[in-house]
Amino acid sequence: MAEILGTPTASSAYSVMSAEDYLQMAEHCRLAKEKATDDFIRYYLERMEHSYRVLASNEAVLTESKQAQAEMGEDRDKKGS
Repeated sequence: MAEILGTPTASSAYSVMSAEDYLQMAEHCRLAKEKATDDFIRYYLERMEHSYRVLASNEAVLTESKQAQAEMGEDRDKKGS
């Protein structure tokens, strides 16, 4: 299976990935799934693709939330001055 998946784009297992990184990994899994000949591997890659897409969505929401909190903090600081 390693020859199907290749090397992940993330530099390490503990690195912080962006939503775009997760989408790239999902696409990588989708392409690998097309090449897979075994039903189990196709199912496994399909589930991985789905998981990466969920992670991308979650990361996008978290990033948006962090930006909104930062803006609210800036507004509060300006009002307090």
